[in-house]
Amino acid sequence: SNKNIHELKCDDYNIIKISKNFFYNYPNLQLISLKNNKLKKISKHFLYFANLTQMFFDNNEITYIPTWIHNFKHLNTLSLSFNYIEYFPLNLTKLNSLQTLNIAYNKIKAIPFEIMNLNKLKTLFFNSNYFEELPTSLGIMNSLNKITLGWFEFVDLNEIIKPKQSIIANVNGVLFGNNDLQKMNNNNNSSGNCDNTINTNPNRN
Repeated sequence: SNKNIHELKCDDYNIIKISKNFFYNYPNLQLISLKNNKLKKISKHFLYFANLTQMFFDNNEITYIPTWIHNFKHLNTLSLSFNYIEYFPLNLTKLNSLQTLNIAYNKIKAIPFEIMNLNKLKTLFFNSNYFEELPTSLGIMNSLNKITLGWFEFVDLNEIIKPKQSIIANVNGVLFGNNDLQKMNNNNNSSGNCDNTINTNPNRN
């Protein structure tokens, strides 16, 4: 029975669209992985998976994070690396259960100060984006213990890294590279397989 399936991994299928019927087939899904496909957006039908705790959409063609993302109350892992996302929606900072966020290798230009509201966030990957500034609130996120900042160039780290109030106090490693950043701104193991309800690219290799 599909009701007993808690994990579904559909990586590397060249999926371009997911039919509505797919979402009704797995009412108790907790983990879904759709890495390395051709998806252009996160369908609102994903909200049918009320118990999702982990979502992986790495290496697709997604251009935005939907504003209704905050409805995933149990989500602890969200991975969206290697897409074409340009905007970090404020509602993303309302995911109170989120522990791991991967938005590396996108086109995001700014992160809101309210990211500090993710008070359970332990791991943050946001290297290789188009940031020109970062919020100083990153410096008081005591839950963080792993962060990647590769491909950035900081002019003044003192604005975010301060004694007794520093991400460095808890973080195991911080990576720096070079980019356009000029300043800091204040402002059950059951699993399932893909089925025919998923529309794949007919030119799949």
